[in-house]
Amino acid sequence: YGMMIMVYMSSTQADHQSEFDKLWAYWKKYAGGSAAGMNWHVNNKNGNADNGSASDADIDAAFALIMASKQWNNTTYLNDAKTLISWMKSKDMESDGRVKAGSNWNPALNPSYVIPAAFKLFADVTGDSFWETAVSTNLKHLSQCQNATSGLMPDWCDWSSHKAADNTGAAVSGGKGGFFDDAARTPWRMAMAYNWYGIKEAK
Repeated sequence: YGMMIMVYMSSTQADHQSEFDKLWAYWKKYAGGSAAGMNWHVNNKNGNADNGSASDADIDAAFALIMASKQWNNTTYLNDAKTLISWMKSKDMESDGRVKAGSNWNPALNPSYVIPAAFKLFADVTGDSFWETAVSTNLKHLSQCQNATSGLMPDWCDWSSHKAADNTGAAVSGGKGGFFDDAARTPWRMAMAYNWYGIKEAK
């Protein structure tokens, strides 16, 4: 989020490229020094990091890098984004296009990790049709996870039954019908998909 905020809050009056660069450097420090997925949890007191990335963070970071390449007319950011996107395809995604919870983890679908606008953008900058498949595959699962009464999405959704899943071991759970902190992001993800690309399933 910090990287996205630094891009979008920058202007000729207040530029935040230096802050963006610091955040990206921190990311790479915990991604093996390269444009790869960052360890999802870092203890800033002792520097220890849990293994594996969180897919939503990886997607948002790649998205921010693409935006940074436009904001500051710097192809280095775009090249880093393409490297990270390639890494995500092999680590954060299943071969059928489903988005995993993380590079080392796929207990269930997290609807807020479905970011169709980012997937479409990845297809645009890489020319890889896999990301178009990711849009259709994940939105198909997402539509089956939506609560028929409230219309809300759960934090976690079982890949098979498409019911709210509470046995993922994730720290975020509970709420009404599985709707809690993570799920609150899903409308934002869908609104962006419809606003940017007119994806009717997102609407």
